[in-house]
Amino acid sequence: AEVTMFNRSMEENLKNTLEEFDVIVNAVLWDTSRTNHLIYKEDLTRMKRNALIIDVSCDANGAIETSKPTSIQDPTYVIDGVTHYVVDHTPSLAYKYASREISKVVSLFLDDLIEEKENVVLRKALIIENGKIIDKRINEFQKR
Repeated sequence: AEVTMFNRSMEENLKNTLEEFDVIVNAVLWDTSRTNHLIYKEDLTRMKRNALIIDVSCDANGAIETSKPTSIQDPTYVIDGVTHYVVDHTPSLAYKYASREISKVVSLFLDDLIEEKENVVLRKALIIENGKIIDKRINEFQKR
């Protein structure tokens, strides 16, 4: 397989080459305050017939305007000839591998957590404190 990767600074490159791909995997952590999309519904007509979008980020109408979360039991739907797979928490299908890889990263921070040491990475990752959501983006998205 030929794989092409785009980063956040290359959004226009993706938009300009949609018709080249059989499979598009969206793994962008979407800023929920954005009102635009990487791929709009009308863009689907430019894509190959029977193309597949795998939306790992899984935000309804987020990066992919036509994304709506699905389930393992009913994982796909088709819009304009493009199949969408938008199953949230797909890593749970490979739970052993996902747990092992996540544990490798988490273990780097255990000492600081146990010893209650200040850690810049942990501080920046904090979204809930004292039982309250402190991440403004989450509160705005959930209209809290």
